[in-house]
Amino acid sequence: MSFAIAVGYLLHRYATVDAIASPIIDFSRYIPVAAIIPVTIILFGIDDLQRISVLVFGTVFYAIVLVTAGFNNVPQEYRDLGTVAGLNRRQLFRRVTWPAALPEVWQAVRISAGICWSYILVAEIVAADTGIGFLVIRAQRFLQMDTLFALVIVTGMVGLVYDRVIVMLSKMTCAWAFEKR
Repeated sequence: MSFAIAVGYLLHRYATVDAIASPIIDFSRYIPVAAIIPVTIILFGIDDLQRISVLVFGTVFYAIVLVTAGFNNVPQEYRDLGTVAGLNRRQLFRRVTWPAALPEVWQAVRISAGICWSYILVAEIVAADTGIGFLVIRAQRFLQMDTLFALVIVTGMVGLVYDRVIVMLSKMTCAWAFEKR
């Protein structure tokens, strides 16, 4: 996610970087994760590095777009006020741009975590001999419907726990964004 934040800020800050990188990012977002699994198996074999590469490829481009939008949605008036107050570029980022974009960055983390959670199952279903995706396929092969439903429920519950933790962290770090007006 830190990579997505750095790239998202660069795309927001520099029009030339945005003009060069955005078409590549947009193209990559539309490549189905299932299509790159064979490529990752050839490059990395069938182990954790292969699964991690699938997760990174499947989520980082969406996260970059969401983070860039977060930075782009910071009102220009906020930056203008910071500039009038005498803040240099680094201070402006640290005290104005970053805090104003942080709620949307947390939303990018939340969305990326959900996408990542579903892609890990895809990666394990196709190329693994351990993990919940592997167990789902094994239960399906042997018609173990009770196990299959239990795995689906556990998967949803673990995803919900991840989501609640991310929401809690976002509320802790940007409480002002959740205050009722």
